[in-house]
Amino acid sequence: MLEKEFRNEEPSGKILIFVVLIVSLIGGGPLAVKIGLQGFPPLKMALLRCILGVIAVGGIGFYYGMSMRMRFEELRRLLLIAALYTLHTITLNVGTQLTTASRSTIFFTLYPIFTVIFGHFWLPDDRLSVKKILGVLAAFGGVFVALAPNL
Repeated sequence: MLEKEFRNEEPSGKILIFVVLIVSLIGGGPLAVKIGLQGFPPLKMALLRCILGVIAVGGIGFYYGMSMRMRFEELRRLLLIAALYTLHTITLNVGTQLTTASRSTIFFTLYPIFTVIFGHFWLPDDRLSVKKILGVLAAFGGVFVALAPNL
């Protein structure tokens, strides 16, 4: 685990640019899944995605010299996280195979709403505020306006 203390503070300009870059890459997720499903069945694609994730995260951890040793008391939580991620990836792939990439995008846009709600209940320093609620509503409203003609 990283030894840095988590601080809830306003992000710098560099962080905001990095977030915009990452969000732009994530925005192509439904399209990438739809294209990938043309060559792989949903479960095989989920497995390949997990393997690539392990390679990427393991490579970054190795590069930074982070210990990847697991303590026995972490096993239950890690298995729960793995099960939830597996369920998420499989349902994402199967669902995207059964619909269009644009409709799949609608489900991707629900992430921020649930992140804010779950964060409020599970993270003691991440409470809902008027600013957060308005931000999530504005973001979701923008996506809805962009996708409404195709619904």
